[in-house]
Amino acid sequence: MQYDVFISHASEDKQEIAQPLKALLTTAGLKVWLDESELGLGDGLRAHLDSAMSRSRYAVVIISRHYMEKTWTNSELAAFFSLENKNRKVILPVRHKVTHEELLKFSPMLADRLNVSTDDGVRVVAEKIAKVVHGSTSAELFWNRKPLVLGISGASCSGKTWLALKFQQLYPGAVTLFDLDGYYKDRTYVQSLDHRHDNPSAINFENAIADLVTLKSGRSVNLPVYDFETHRVTGFRTCDPAPIILVEGLFAFANDRFRSELDVKVWITAATDRRLERRFERDAAERGRDPNEVLERYKRDVQPGFEKYIRPMQDFADVVLLNDGRNRDTQPLIVEMLVAYLDRFGSMEHQQPQL
Repeated sequence: MQYDVFISHASEDKQEIAQPLKALLTTAGLKVWLDESELGLGDGLRAHLDSAMSRSRYAVVIISRHYMEKTWTNSELAAFFSLENKNRKVILPVRHKVTHEELLKFSPMLADRLNVSTDDGVRVVAEKIAKVVHGSTSAELFWNRKPLVLGISGASCSGKTWLALKFQQLYPGAVTLFDLDGYYKDRTYVQSLDHRHDNPSAINFENAIADLVTLKSGRSVNLPVYDFETHRVTGFRTCDPAPIILVEGLFAFANDRFRSELDVKVWITAATDRRLERRFERDAAERGRDPNEVLERYKRDVQPGFEKYIRPMQDFADVVLLNDGRNRDTQPLIVEMLVAYLDRFGSMEHQQPQL
C-alpha cells in the first residue's frame, strides 16, 4: 500500500498533535501512516518503519523539543533526507511549541523551508499539508466537507457520557466531545424552574448553538465547564475541530435549532432501577452526597422531569440503543452496535479514520 503522508513524531506529541493531525488529513482524503495504527502484534518496528517511509510520498515531521532530543526521531529525519533529491522535496516540517530560531539551530536545512506552526491550530496545519499533497484546487474540495455531528441523549445515568468516551477511545484523535451540560444557566434561575436541572429551559441554547456552529466551521471554541457541586461554571476548556463532533447531553434533542445541527441522533435507554442504582453510585459513593438527599432529588426532579420533558425526545432519535449495564468489556456490544449503524447508513464514509 502506498501512503501520501508519513507522520514522524516523538511519542510525547502523539495524543496532542499527531493523532488529531492524522484524523484531519484522513478526512481530507489522504492515506496517512502513523505507527500505532499500522503496527500489529509481533511486527518488527524498524522493518515496518523503513517500508512505510519508502512507500510514502511525503514526511510530515513534527519538530518539538521532544523530537529534537531523541536519537530515534533524528534517525527517521536523516532517512527522509536521504530520500530527497534536488528536484523533489519530501519533508514537510511542522513546528510544535518551538520557535523558528530553535528550528534553525536544530536544522538549518529545515528552517530554510516553508513550514507551519501548530500555534495556528491543527486544522490550519492539516489544510496546508493537504494543499501541498493534493494541489490547491483538490484540497479545497476536500475541506468543503462538513464534519459528522453525532448527538447522544437519554435519561440521567443512562450511559451517555460513558458511551461518548468509549466512542472517542475507539477513534483517538478523530472525535471531539461537545458537552451540553456546560451550558446550564445561572443557579438562581435554574432553581426557579420546575424540576430544576431536569428542565430544558435550564440550558442556554443560544450560546450552545453559536459554539457548535463555530466548531462545525472548523474553528476551536472554549466550552464552559459546569460544576454540579457548586452549580456554577468554573472555567472553560478548548474544544478543537475534528472529523467527528460528538454532542452529549440530557437535552441534546430538546431545542429545534440545536437539534437541526445534528447529523445522527442516538438515544440511550436503560431500565429505571438500573438508572437509579447508577445515580446512587455516582452521587452518593463518588460525590459523597447523602443517600437520602440523592433519593429525594430523584423523586422530586429527576424522574418527573424525565417523564415530562425528556422521554418524549426519544421520538427524534435515529437509533435507540439499550445500555443494560454490561459495559465492563474493552469493546462493549453497545459501542459495536453504534459503529455498525453508522457504517450501514454511510455516515462514516469519509470521516472514519484508518485504524
